[in-house]
Amino acid sequence: MRLHLAIIMIMAAVATHAQTAAQLFVNMPDRLFPALTAVNRADMIDFIDNGMRAVVSNAMDSTAEMTAKTDDYIAVKTSAMGSMQMKVLPLNDSTSVICLVRTVCPGACMSSVRFFDTGWHLLPCGQYFTMPRTSEFLLRSDLAFMTDSVGHSSLADIELHRIDLAPDTPTMTITSTICDYATREEAVTLRRWLKPDGVKMQWQNGRFAIVK
Repeated sequence: MRLHLAIIMIMAAVATHAQTAAQLFVNMPDRLFPALTAVNRADMIDFIDNGMRAVVSNAMDSTAEMTAKTDDYIAVKTSAMGSMQMKVLPLNDSTSVICLVRTVCPGACMSSVRFFDTGWHLLPCGQYFTMPRTSEFLLRSDLAFMTDSVGHSSLADIELHRIDLAPDTPTMTITSTICDYATREEAVTLRRWLKPDGVKMQWQNGRFAIVK
């Protein structure tokens, strides 16, 4: 009896570990994605797996479309101005976490990131990710160069960022979107000192770290 129970527990643990992004997406609590029901999400998976355009109607009398899917990644365009990405990331041989990125683009895009366990319980974000410092987004970080740029646009606005998870690698790219918020003249100046490709981060040892 004890052996039988142990086998069941092992199988349950393996099944939990083996959950794909698609399974986790379908099982996502409605509170995290209120515009789409579990049936909507399952339909998206079915459509994209069969080579069809994965578009469904949502609860907001609009449509949502799954734009990408791999075993550990899903991307959904939730509205004309919004999108969602999720990535399943390993902590060790038996445990994974879910990285969920939401982006809204009313003008300049802004992203937020949260982490969950595979039961969709919220985890402390700071344990897995820290937003890079402003200097990491600059082509040069010497004070004179920054002072010249600040004369044209406030560094405070650099906090506008877009976060993109990679479908096939455990990486994310964070790009400043301040140029989309600034005036045309300010944007010309800003592009002189902002890294055009943003900051790349790699998942390693259970958290995202900047790729130097």
